[in-house]
Amino acid sequence: MFKNAVFSLVGFIFVMFNANGRADASARPCSSLDNGSCWATTNYGRQPVDLLCTTASWTLVSLTALPPGARDTVQFDSGYGDGLGFPEPDVSITCSARLSNGQRAEVAFSSHGWGDRVEIIVDRDQLRVTSTEYWRRVPPYVVTARFSAQ
Repeated sequence: MFKNAVFSLVGFIFVMFNANGRADASARPCSSLDNGSCWATTNYGRQPVDLLCTTASWTLVSLTALPPGARDTVQFDSGYGDGLGFPEPDVSITCSARLSNGQRAEVAFSSHGWGDRVEIIVDRDQLRVTSTEYWRRVPPYVVTARFSAQ
């Protein structure tokens, strides 16, 4: 019984970390929108939207045809970064959105620290991202971009 528990624990640790020792960026829906490492996307626009948020080495959010009025959340593992969450501090992040009519918008920002809480709002004519540092109460980053034909 103890041997099976040890093998299960080792297997779990192996799944949580990829080959280069970094935590896997896979995620699940947020259990609470107030948690650090929770990224919430809401489409208040009139068209479906595709959204992609990436760093140099990770895909953080990838949504296809999020319908008008819909919300999607991503909860990153809060066990990463000594219990503070993912992504790491000062990581450059780019979020690109494309409406079903082909219009595009793109914003870039840096993460505050471990486990930022990020709200992504798609409106009729703009993409807005608000990144709040969960652990140290510092002013949030707010970046916006208007949708345009590109």
